[in-house]
Formats: sequence, C-alpha cells, structure tokens
Amino acid sequence: MILFNIKKSARIAAGFMLIAVMFSAVSARDLRGEWRLVKAILEGRKIPLFDSVKTTMVFGVGNKVFGSGGCNLYSTTYDLKGREKIAWGLLITTKRACTIEPGEQEGAFFNALEKVNRYKIKGNRLILFNAAKQNVLTFTRQR
Repeated sequence: MILFNIKKSARIAAGFMLIAVMFSAVSARDLRGEWRLVKAILEGRKIPLFDSVKTTMVFGVGNKVFGSGGCNLYSTTYDLKGREKIAWGLLITTKRACTIEPGEQEGAFFNALEKVNRYKIKGNRLILFNAAKQNVLTFTRQR
C-alpha cells in the first residue's frame, strides 16, 4: 500500500512539474537572436517605419542586448523579472548625426524602449509592452 502511494505521488508530482514547465515564462534563451522592428507606437500614435531603416535588437548571452536604432548602434543589459516582465540596464549609444528618416525612427524607438517593462513571444514575434500593458514595440525574429 505504501509503495503504491509513493509511485502515485511521484506521478502526480511529475505531472505538476510538466504543467509548470509548459506554463512558465519565456526564458532568456528564447529571446536570444536578432529581432527586427516592424511596429512602433509611442503615446498612442503609430510611428511610421521606413523600409530603408533597419532597427534591430539582438539578445546575446549574459543578458546583453545590442543592435541598431536605425542610425546609431546601442547596447544595454536586461533582467527578466518574473513572468513576462523585463527591466533594462543603462542604454549606451553611439552619437552619429542622422538624416531625417533614420533619426525620427530611432528617436521614437529609444523613447518607446524606455517605457517597456513587459514582453511576450508569439510565434516569430517579440512584443514589448509598457506599464499600461499596451503594445509599444513589435519585432520579428530574423534568421
């Protein structure tokens, strides 16, 4: 009787562990790789993105993020804070002079990024949200 209960308890515990893994938050490993900005919303207004301007975000090892704002290069760190919450470190950028289109897109991107504190991965999309849980930045995974 005791042996049966131990086996049954072990199966139940394994089932709960499987469920916990299935519903756990995305890990840093899932974020790794290059993402390209496809949608930006700042203060409720959709920001036009220019085909000629490539804004990227690359999640590397050691919780490091770097990429192109569209004109300047940037780097920062990030920390996953519980289920789908993210915190950014100090943002460091180069200081190149930008033409109008890349400069506008980059400014909107950096302003929106400052407000991001939540994230979600849906298929090949990385969606970043502000404190009001509004989608402010959307990226697609690059191969």
